[in-house]
Amino acid sequence: LILPLTVTGDEGGTEGAIIKITRELVGFAASFVAQVGIFPCAGARDADLNEKLKEAFKRGDEKSVRSLRRDKHEASDTCWFHNEQFCLSKIAVGTSS
Repeated sequence: LILPLTVTGDEGGTEGAIIKITRELVGFAASFVAQVGIFPCAGARDADLNEKLKEAFKRGDEKSVRSLRRDKHEASDTCWFHNEQFCLSKIAVGTSS
């Protein structure tokens, strides 16, 4: 699966990156593959998630993402972006947390 993951920028446009997610035997490998900007769509974003994702992108460490986690777990320093539904993790697929 390849999809854009974007946030509303400070000037109103969008900014973000394209993430590639690959199903593996024991989970989902994930990595960002390119920067992207997309025309905004008013009202299509969750404001809280937008701000949280914007902060993650501002750290500049998106290349540290190694997997998409769907299991329930507590947020930790191994989470690049964590919420209740999913986590973009710095832990590679098949590696114990």
